[in-house]
Amino acid sequence: MKLTLLIACFGMPFSLKATTLSLSSTKWGPGVFQPGGTTLVANGSLIRVGIVTDLSDPAGSFVEFGTGMVRSAGVGATANPGKVVGSVSLTESEAEHDKFNNERVYLWVYNSTGSATATAQGIFSTEARFPVNDGPLGLSDYFWVYSGTEITGTVAVAGWDEAQILPGDAVNSLRLVLGAVDVGGGGAVPEVGVSGLVVLGGMGMGLRRRRRG
Repeated sequence: MKLTLLIACFGMPFSLKATTLSLSSTKWGPGVFQPGGTTLVANGSLIRVGIVTDLSDPAGSFVEFGTGMVRSAGVGATANPGKVVGSVSLTESEAEHDKFNNERVYLWVYNSTGSATATAQGIFSTEARFPVNDGPLGLSDYFWVYSGTEITGTVAVAGWDEAQILPGDAVNSLRLVLGAVDVGGGGAVPEVGVSGLVVLGGMGMGLRRRRRG
């Protein structure tokens, strides 16, 4: 099985039969933030690892390698939340690894545990590339992605504000800021519930009465 590990950088894991990507994120590494860049996303928020085959349509051409989640980095009570760490396994069979050969690694991060419930998201490009599949043994398929220096860009997603990479703060070397839905750019508009329509209707009637008065 191919295995991607997004782990804190404390030591090198060894695997004889796995492709291993280690995303180095110490407790002071980059944090993932809500739009605006002041509030961290919750631990457990979805991270999709994969490739983008057409940058003009990243959402439609994203090929998923596996999924992980935003976690804390560090030990015990001193750990800092909101980091891109953890482990990700290939969701398809070993034979499907070839399509990732030498392709750039992308991270698609959300502010929720699932894409359908997310109100912000961002695709981040890295300087790392998947290794070429070397067969069933997988003895040499090991590589690092240093999140502080190798998460270097963002990719625009239609209907959403583009994510940002901003300077860090006291506990985050960088701020990976997700983009909110872009209503003006064709993004989905949240539906107004029945109670909301009643409130809006009441406001309209009040305005009419004032004008008549």
